[in-house]
Amino acid sequence: MAAAGRPFVGRLDTVDAIRRRRDAAATGDGGLTLLEGESGVGKSTLIRRIADDAREKGLTVLVARATAAENPPPYLLLRQALERDRPATAIPEPSGSLAFAAAGPADVALLGFAPKADLHRSEPLPIEERLLDQLGNPGGPAALAGSRMTSALGRLLLDLAREGPALLLLDDLHLADEQSLETILDIAPELERRSLWIVGTTLPMASLGATRRALLEQITTAARAETIAVPTLTAAEVAEFLHTVAPERSVSESELIRWHSQSGGNPSFLEQLVRSQARLADAGAATATAPAGPAPRFREYALAQLSTLSEIERRTLAVAAILGREFSFGLLERATGEEEERLSETVQSLVERGLLRETPDEHVEFLRDDLRVHLDEALTETHRRLLHRRAAEGLEALGAADEATVYALARHYYLAKLDAKAAGYNRLAGEFAVRAHAPAIARTHFERALDAVRRLGGHPPAELEIAVELALQLDRLGELVAAERLLRDTMAVFDEVVDLPAGHRALLALYLARILGDEGQWEEADELTANLLRSETDLPNPVSRMAVHRLRGEMFYFRGRYDESLRHHDAALEFARGLRNEREIARETVRRANVLGMIPGRLDEAIEAYHIGSRALIALGDQAEASYALLYLGVALAQHGRQAESLTQLAEAARLAEAAREPRWLGWALFNIADVERETGELDRAREANRRSRALLSRVGDRFGLLQTHIVEGKIDLATGALGDAEVELLEAYRLVRELRTPADEVEVVLRLAELAERKGDLAAARSRVAELVQRNVGKLRPDIAADVQRLGERLGTTSATDRAAA
Repeated sequence: MAAAGRPFVGRLDTVDAIRRRRDAAATGDGGLTLLEGESGVGKSTLIRRIADDAREKGLTVLVARATAAENPPPYLLLRQALERDRPATAIPEPSGSLAFAAAGPADVALLGFAPKADLHRSEPLPIEERLLDQLGNPGGPAALAGSRMTSALGRLLLDLAREGPALLLLDDLHLADEQSLETILDIAPELERRSLWIVGTTLPMASLGATRRALLEQITTAARAETIAVPTLTAAEVAEFLHTVAPERSVSESELIRWHSQSGGNPSFLEQLVRSQARLADAGAATATAPAGPAPRFREYALAQLSTLSEIERRTLAVAAILGREFSFGLLERATGEEEERLSETVQSLVERGLLRETPDEHVEFLRDDLRVHLDEALTETHRRLLHRRAAEGLEALGAADEATVYALARHYYLAKLDAKAAGYNRLAGEFAVRAHAPAIARTHFERALDAVRRLGGHPPAELEIAVELALQLDRLGELVAAERLLRDTMAVFDEVVDLPAGHRALLALYLARILGDEGQWEEADELTANLLRSETDLPNPVSRMAVHRLRGEMFYFRGRYDESLRHHDAALEFARGLRNEREIARETVRRANVLGMIPGRLDEAIEAYHIGSRALIALGDQAEASYALLYLGVALAQHGRQAESLTQLAEAARLAEAAREPRWLGWALFNIADVERETGELDRAREANRRSRALLSRVGDRFGLLQTHIVEGKIDLATGALGDAEVELLEAYRLVRELRTPADEVEVVLRLAELAERKGDLAAARSRVAELVQRNVGKLRPDIAADVQRLGERLGTTSATDRAAA
């Protein structure tokens, strides 16, 4: 425990900077501070000192430390910090062993869609509710739910400071799960206005991988964070440090200089060198003086220790490398199979060699993670598989039922190729990720579960459920081609080997049609949904039939076929009324209003419907959907030249989106505000709103929204005469619109490229673009921009053709 309890020596400039920042935080000055330094320099020791000092100053203090787990649960770091301060509520923790995950008893209350590993069960496949939920989710990929999860957790963190200044200490922030880092990024701009001070430790940015470094740099910029370096010890500070770790020793000045040179002033390295010399002295192999010769790097020193290990020490380290960066002694004991006393002596020897260390919570960890990686890479595939099996069996035998254990078991059993348990635990881990709105993590675990089930063979129901879940995650991630391929393959296979209920088969076809529509494959989506409507027996559930009409309504809307779209939204609205579902009635009222706003002469009817729908949604507590309603009301008003009213509605949409912690609709409100501000000549305000929108939509991965920001930015650049910048923006918009296959957006991009060509004097290119618009029948597809096309045609001398297009 020596390393865990080592005092922080010297570095007075660093300590003074932290004290000043602590005093500011105690008066309510929030923000973010990064403590940056190399491994072993004392950052964790400093964190403990900061925590003690902050508590004495009256701050609420939360502390958590990131692990180097290969696949940590989403939001693990921040949830650990919060759950130490309040009862855990997000994930229930059943008592007893983890046998429930393999046996799958019916009374486990962890999940609504329980991912049981009992692959032979015969009850109906629970996919209907999952598919209907996804089909009923309007407005694009549901991956955006993850942004709401991030925002909700961020709100909990900000609420810490309600009753007084608070401090959140996050050790090894560079190792944190990505979702925790995204949450910090989400709240970073608000920290200065709150009494929440976040302190994180990290390795030097230059030593991190490109992706992790970029995310931390984004956080630093967004929070206007200060970075405080934690340097190594000076030669003078080495003497003080040596006195703390070896008070019985008397060290000459020349030895101090040599110790400093050998260790580079790194406290952990210095301590290991001292211990190494002490062991040699005890063995009579050398005198306990500072070693001579060139100074090795800390990592090289640690690796050199491996050649001096005994057989049991090598075996123990190999198992430890599989367990991860940090693990309990009990798990190590079970995974190695060694007798407790002998293993304790072995661990103590490895601690003394500077390869492992004990933590304050009585766990064991690698002193350097790069050493663990080196040990893992040296294993043969067969040996690694055996060790993963031992790790999994040891974890399972310990009986912990927490979420992190489930994720560890999912990984170990999969890499051990024990497929039955790999399938069960990976389904469970995938479900946890679904509930945490972390589709990328859910995807990984459902892919592993599907792989394991297929290797087992002969379990079609389980394979179908997992394949559907995987398709849902691919959809949420915007990977539509992969989702389409998986659905097609799954439906082809199961049409042959499984007697699926007609309702399930129809829902799979409907979901495939939704994917095809999102890809712009309108004809096949039209055919699939039309066939479904012709068969009453396949969709006996009114919710399913409502979903078909809603999907067809949205498909025809995006294709500019507004009369057909309205007919289907009318039908969906009737189903919602028949179900007496007030929320669905309000949602369909809003979507029907979207169509009405595009039909000449029906704007007033659309405005009334928007107000009815938004008021109902607000009364139901659904601020996010109300924001969507007012957003589209603002768009409709702008399209009819009512800019002042439009800005009022868009501002209210933005307010509701912010209150609902719904960054997507906030981003959409902002780029529409930018477009209206551009039309009224407020170009600086327009650019600022559009750039805020792009930052939000980039974070949540909304490519449809990002497309609009490129169009709007291109129009602003055209208005300011920045033609080169306009070309960059509009060509990127053209690339995106072709990928996303949205014809209504594509005609606007073509129009703006035609205007750009005209401004640059390339009239032939401008006329070619106009001809393309005429061919696409822009007047029916986008009546709101038909007048712009007509005016451009008049300037270019193509009035007869553009008159026909506008009509």
